[in-house]
Amino acid sequence: MFKRQWLWFGKLISDEGFELWYTQRTINYRDDRGTFEFALEDGILVPKPYQYAGERISLNQSEIDQMVDRVVRGIKSQGRAVQVSSK
Repeated sequence: MFKRQWLWFGKLISDEGFELWYTQRTINYRDDRGTFEFALEDGILVPKPYQYAGERISLNQSEIDQMVDRVVRGIKSQGRAVQVSSK
């Protein structure tokens, strides 16, 4: 379940303990592991997170897959179409 930080804009907050927000050509993801950025352009999400805040960690593939799933669900919850790039 998702809710907005403010009524029409701001962070998308999940009851699963993560947050999403858009910037130009990216979507940002934050949970207890840190803050990560995914490229997102024209409805195509690149499943390669870049960590830019928090203690640096190395993610395994199942953690990346979980993050991508959460990002996709968040985007779709707002009525937007998204596809995950295979590159």
